Amino acid sequence: MQANPHTVKAFDDDLDRLRALVCELGGRAETAVVDAVAALVKADAGRAEAVLAGQKGVEALVARIERETVQMIALRSPLADDLREVLAAFRIVALIARMADNAVNIARRAMQLGEFRAAEQTRTIAAMGDAVTTMVKAALDAYSVRDPAAAARVLAMDDEVDAFHAGLFASLVAHMTRHPETITASSHLLMVSQKLERVADHAASIAGIVHYAATGEEAEA
Repeated sequence: MQANPHTVKAFDDDLDRLRALVCELGGRAETAVVDAVAALVKADAGRAEAVLAGQKGVEALVARIERETVQMIALRSPLADDLREVLAAFRIVALIARMADNAVNIARRAMQLGEFRAAEQTRTIAAMGDAVTTMVKAALDAYSVRDPAAAARVLAMDDEVDAFHAGLFASLVAHMTRHPETITASSHLLMVSQKLERVADHAASIAGIVHYAATGEEAEA
C-alpha cells in the first residue's frame, strides 16, 4: 500500500524542522564552548557570565526539541530509516545539551581563576579549545547534510584532543609540584581540560550517530 503523499510531505516538513532546531541548538552549544574558553584565556568575566546567562535558552530549546520529537513519533509513526533518523536527532540533542553543560562549567571556572593564568598551560587550553570546537562544528555539519563520510572523519580528530589533555595533565601536575600555591587554580585548569575532552567525546558520539543513521552501520573508530 502506497503512503499518502500528503502524509509523507507532512513528515518530511516535520523532519526538516527538527533538523533545523537541532542545528540551532548545536550552534548555541558551539558558541558557548568558544566563549567559555575565550573567557578563561582572556580573563573575561563578562563573557563567562554571558555563557551562564545563555544556558536558560539552551535548556528551553532542548525541551522544545524533545517535545516535538515525541510528538513526531506519536503522530507520524515513522518506520525503518525515518524512525532511525528521528531517534538519532533525539540522542544528538542529549549530547549537545551535555556540551552546553560543560561550557557552563568551564565558564564558572574561568570566573573562579581570578588573575591566575599559567602562560604555557593557558596557551595549550586555547589550542585545545580550537581543536575541540573544530570537532564540534564538523560533527554538526555532518549531521546537517547527513554525510557519513564526514562523520567518520570527525572520529579521527579525537586523538589530537586526547593528546592535548594528556599533555596538560602532565604539565599542570609538574606546575603544582613546583608552585604549590597554585594548586587550587591549577586544579581548575585540569578540570577545564577534562571538560573539553568530554565535549570532544560528545562530538565523536554525534558523529557516530550520524554515520549509523545514514548507513545503518557503526562507524569504525
